[in-house]
Amino acid sequence: MKRAAVFIAAISLALSAQTQQARTGQINGHVVDPKGAYIADAAVFVRAYRKASDKIELMTHTDRNGDFTLTVPEDAYDIVVSSPGFKSVLRTVVGSPRKSNRITFTLPIEDCDFPGVNCDTFQ
Repeated sequence: MKRAAVFIAAISLALSAQTQQARTGQINGHVVDPKGAYIADAAVFVRAYRKASDKIELMTHTDRNGDFTLTVPEDAYDIVVSSPGFKSVLRTVVGSPRKSNRITFTLPIEDCDFPGVNCDTFQ
């Protein structure tokens, strides 16, 4: 009888863990400039709009190839990507275990209007 109870408890825990894992998804992003060059070390802010007690806010940076990956609970997220010299971009995506989310963020170049300054080199 004790063995049956231990077995049932173990199965219940395994199923519970599997159910929790099934409710996460990955958001994969790629960040480039208007010419398609990678933007390394861009800041990536992620926020889920929920009730205050369940609010999710994450931050990461792109790698040297302009890529980032986040594992998140299944939900809709606002993602803001920013980098110095570029305008920020906002997208809303769904982190879902049923599909892969690979989003390319193309950051427009920030307008530069400083008299007597070469904005391409800041000289």
